[in-house]
Amino acid sequence: MSADPAEIEIRRAPRIKAEDVFQAADALLVDGHRPTIDRVRMKLGRGSPNTINEHLDAWWSTLGARLRDLPGQVLPGLPDAVTTSLVQLWNLAVRESHQALLSSLQERETAYATTASELDQRAAAIAERERALQESRAALESALVSAQRHLEETQRRGQQLEAELRAREETIALLTARESDLRVQVEALRGQVQNDMSTRLAEQVEQQRRAAADEARALREIDRARQESKEALRRAAVSEKALQARAIDLERLQRTLHTTQQNLASAQAQAAARAEQLSRLEQILQSAQPPLPAGKRGSGKSVATKKQGSAATRRRRARTLASTK
Repeated sequence: MSADPAEIEIRRAPRIKAEDVFQAADALLVDGHRPTIDRVRMKLGRGSPNTINEHLDAWWSTLGARLRDLPGQVLPGLPDAVTTSLVQLWNLAVRESHQALLSSLQERETAYATTASELDQRAAAIAERERALQESRAALESALVSAQRHLEETQRRGQQLEAELRAREETIALLTARESDLRVQVEALRGQVQNDMSTRLAEQVEQQRRAAADEARALREIDRARQESKEALRRAAVSEKALQARAIDLERLQRTLHTTQQNLASAQAQAAARAEQLSRLEQILQSAQPPLPAGKRGSGKSVATKKQGSAATRRRRARTLASTK
């Protein structure tokens, strides 16, 4: 962060002297103003407030000696008006300096109290830091012990791994020798297997050829069976259509037979009624005929017999007709 050029210039300026503060205070006093730290600093254009305060206190302490007399008395060599103004200004300056001194003392006491509080806070913070450092140190010592144990365990594990590595190297050497023997055996077996594979391959080719021939024959049989099944399905469809037509005719015939049976029953009932009427008529006719003479009774009986035969014949014909219907 860059500093203000004016502050840099003030910092680089030489330290103010008591004579500079005295001259500025005298000038302010002549102008009718009470010399204060801010007014003196503004008059000089520079200076630290603490330094100006120290020199200004010295100026106030030497002001009485410089006036060469006690307050309230006439100053020799000065006009009365100036002497009166100076005396009044001196009294005012004494009162205000006393008040300023009390205010300064209160401010310093407040600053001291604030500083003491800050120091107490810093001491507490330092104590807290020391406690945290002690805890961190204890944690670090514990971590160091744990790390040492871990290191020892790691070293022990490393030794075990080295022993295992040596054992594995020995095992690898044995396996390498075994591998060489196995390679020789594998080469021998490979030649034998190749011979066996050639023989088996020839057998498999022959089997595949036979299987292909059987498959072709089976395919032909399947194709013929498929054609036969298609023909059978076609015939079945034709037969089914014929059966459906026959079923329709049979249903129609059944309806016709049912109607005929109904008509036959009606005709039988009518024939029975007519036969009953005919029988009644014959009885009425027989009762209405006069008795025949003795000589003619035989002929009469024959006539009656003939009539009864014709009536019986008519009844049989009616029954036959009814049964036929």
